Amino acid sequence: MFKVKRLNRSILSATILVIMVVLWVQFSPTQFSGTASYVILSGNSMSPKFMLGDLVIVKEASIYKVGDAIAYKHPTINYIFHRIISINPDSTFQLQGDHNDWVDSYTPT
Repeated sequence: MFKVKRLNRSILSATILVIMVVLWVQFSPTQFSGTASYVILSGNSMSPKFMLGDLVIVKEASIYKVGDAIAYKHPTINYIFHRIISINPDSTFQLQGDHNDWVDSYTPT
């Protein structure tokens, strides 16, 4: 009886440890050699899907396509979170906020 309880506790502890390691690998911030960056939205340009104050977890991808929402560092404004609406021949992206009527003038790579 005690051996079964002890075995169940060991299995539970091992399962929790595995889950914690997987979560750390997936969501650890880049400051700690992880792969995730965190952005808190400060505007409504991506509403209604993303709202003011939302926390967005972003990861670098090997391939980007039209329709992807990305975060990039604008040279004067700081970080921007917008959607790719087209990819130019020089591999730069045309971006636009879902709630905006205009296309971003800056085209990041």
